[in-house]
Amino acid sequence: IFSLESDIDMNGIDWFPIGHRDGGFGGPSGTFDGNGHTLRNFSVSGKGLWTHWGTKRQIGIFGEWYGTIKNVNFENVTINGLEGDVVDTTEHKEKSYFAGIIGYAGGNTFENLHATNVFIKGASYSQNVGALVGYSNPEATYKDCSVKHVVFQTKGDQIGGIAGSIHKNTTLTNCSADYVSIRPQRGWFAQSFGGVVGDIADATNVKFVNCTAPEHIEFLKADGTPDTEYTPKHPLYGSSRKGEPTIE
Repeated sequence: IFSLESDIDMNGIDWFPIGHRDGGFGGPSGTFDGNGHTLRNFSVSGKGLWTHWGTKRQIGIFGEWYGTIKNVNFENVTINGLEGDVVDTTEHKEKSYFAGIIGYAGGNTFENLHATNVFIKGASYSQNVGALVGYSNPEATYKDCSVKHVVFQTKGDQIGGIAGSIHKNTTLTNCSADYVSIRPQRGWFAQSFGGVVGDIADATNVKFVNCTAPEHIEFLKADGTPDTEYTPKHPLYGSSRKGEPTIE
């Protein structure tokens, strides 16, 4: 068990993610209990995170985590892997599992997590992008989690306020998102953007229980103008690749 004993302010420090960030799997595990404390002013610039393939993966405060994270507040998290605007592809090439808090989550329990003011930018095609979690494996539980004031500016797909992509046997209870702005550069292949969850890989035993979709959400084109052609499958999620979740 990892227990946080005080608030932490990382203002002015370029943070390096905890856990794998190079495409490998099998990383830190256990229980991280924030005891109601706040992690604030975390910034990941992308500097020093290149792999030998020239891509970056599993980016966030935690690049990867297996287990439980609970009772933590996050304020002012910036994941900035882009020099320039969202249409610029010349500088950085983020790929998968790209999030404010946990890039890749392996069958986790997330309880009482709250993130405010999360800003994520990425240049090249990014997949599995969320304010709390980029991608979570099957058998995940989200309870009493919320995000507010979240901005995504990244090429790619599977982008959601709380999680970019979730899998089967996952339950979200009393979760909410609000003031969400999603600005991808999308094509025919990029259609999974949602207020709470972007993509559901497999909706078998996936449940939303007493969850609240954003009252304030905007879908923008790459140039910043409203994307009037995109409508999510449901206010809570962008799309599902297999079946439909239960909403209670």
